[in-house]
Amino acid sequence: MKKFIRSYLVIIIVVAFSAVFLSVSMAIFGNSTTATIDENTRMYLDENTKAMAAIFTTKLEDQLVMLESQVRYFRDIDLSDYNAMKSIIMSTKGIGDFKNIGVANSTGATINYNGKSSGNIMLTDYFKEAMTGANAISQSTYTDEDGDEVLVLAVPIVQNGNVTGMVFGTFTKDILNRLVETVSFGGSSANVLFDDDGTVLARTLDTPFIGDDDVNLYRMINYTSADGSGTIFPYEKGGEQMLAAINSVGVHGWNFAVLMPRSIISDVSDKVARYVVYIVFAVALVFILLLFSILLLMKNLSAEKKDRERITAELGVATKIQADMLPKDFPDRPDVRLYATMTPAKEVGGDFYDFFFIDDDHLALVMADVSGKGVPAALFMVIAKVVLRNQAMSGGTPGEILAAVNNVLCDNNGAGLFVTVWLGILDLNTGVIECSNAGHEYPVVGRAGKGYEVVQGENCPPLAAMEDMEFDNETIKLEPGDSIFLYTDGVPEAKSADGARFGMDAMVTALNEGAQLTVEEQLVTIKEKIDLFVGGIDPFDDITMLCLNYPGK
Repeated sequence: MKKFIRSYLVIIIVVAFSAVFLSVSMAIFGNSTTATIDENTRMYLDENTKAMAAIFTTKLEDQLVMLESQVRYFRDIDLSDYNAMKSIIMSTKGIGDFKNIGVANSTGATINYNGKSSGNIMLTDYFKEAMTGANAISQSTYTDEDGDEVLVLAVPIVQNGNVTGMVFGTFTKDILNRLVETVSFGGSSANVLFDDDGTVLARTLDTPFIGDDDVNLYRMINYTSADGSGTIFPYEKGGEQMLAAINSVGVHGWNFAVLMPRSIISDVSDKVARYVVYIVFAVALVFILLLFSILLLMKNLSAEKKDRERITAELGVATKIQADMLPKDFPDRPDVRLYATMTPAKEVGGDFYDFFFIDDDHLALVMADVSGKGVPAALFMVIAKVVLRNQAMSGGTPGEILAAVNNVLCDNNGAGLFVTVWLGILDLNTGVIECSNAGHEYPVVGRAGKGYEVVQGENCPPLAAMEDMEFDNETIKLEPGDSIFLYTDGVPEAKSADGARFGMDAMVTALNEGAQLTVEEQLVTIKEKIDLFVGGIDPFDDITMLCLNYPGK
């Protein structure tokens, strides 16, 4: 106890001495604070402009990611077939802030989700860049089919290693203005996006710092190349001294500028100088509070360690609960052979499979992929799995079952998640599978003595995306000796260290090479090939597979 008290008094003495020293230092600093604060505020303005330019670039990249989510719908169709391309795009919906979403093939022919065409875009800069395999943003605005000035974002569609088309989306100038405004420096400033010639592309609206007549920023601030390579430029507008902080966006030579009255910096200098004395006392108080905080922290370290151990244990329990929910008792019957596995990308994943007998002669097969990863996806997976099984046991076609489940999930989806599902019901007497696909990967069917191939069909929207949706029914006929392979996108999209994907071709090839293996050996072999391909790096997505062989009655 005495040792603790001596240590405590030493800390108090050190804090008191530091407070006195700090008080003297701050008093000296106050004599020259105005010039220093002026310079620091300029630096702050410059750094924040850089940050806002980076944030704006990130927002554009986020929109490109949204477009990438639409590519999957066109990856397995012939884009030279305009009617097939039109059928798929007409079944999609608008996303994000895009005015329009469309698809183009390699000839530049286009069709939009609203049924209109944007004409032939082969000569546009964004089409040319996207066809090289890169995401693209148009260098300037284009006039669309409605006469609006729009910025165009595009992502390539890659099939078997070749770029065969692209998905594109358009922003109106109003939307672009809104994106610029969302990275605000404050109410006493304005943001401007402009190209390398100074032409204004988007800006903050309803501000006195830039108006409709200010179409070129360089002319407005009287900027010339003689002004040098600085990033902050003084100018005058409406009799008021202004500052323009300019930084590159990193796209097409575009720049992002923040316009601010010079008086704001002066006001900041005056206020800081006035409150220097207050800061001295505040800092001293902080030191004292910090001392007691350290003492409290030391006291609570043990409790926090126990909390971390408890959380780790709970995550382990959650992982086990999720694993236990996936069926492991595979059918032991002469008329069906079945095996399935799920390898999560994190401790708790979002993929799941299921199989269960509706009656003695009908076996339900489910393969699903919840958007997102981790605990939220796993919780949504549990709900979706339970509702799917209960609804299937109540009867109905796969399409009717998915429609009912979709409405239930929409009513309990505060997190905005969705789930892709392939549901099939196999008649063990006939080998006929009646199935329905809610945005999931197409199944692969292996014909006895002929090999495996992807069976494409109708692909409806994912569950929980929108209420009151209809889901189409289809049939697949299995002859004795045939097999069906179900999977999530983590299989073909498994990535190697250099970013290459495992791919559909490699997956089908692996199935054909193991055509004589048992269903369990098939899945083990495919997982080994994926592990060899990715080279030991952490999995990018959950890897879930199910293989069924139908011997026949």
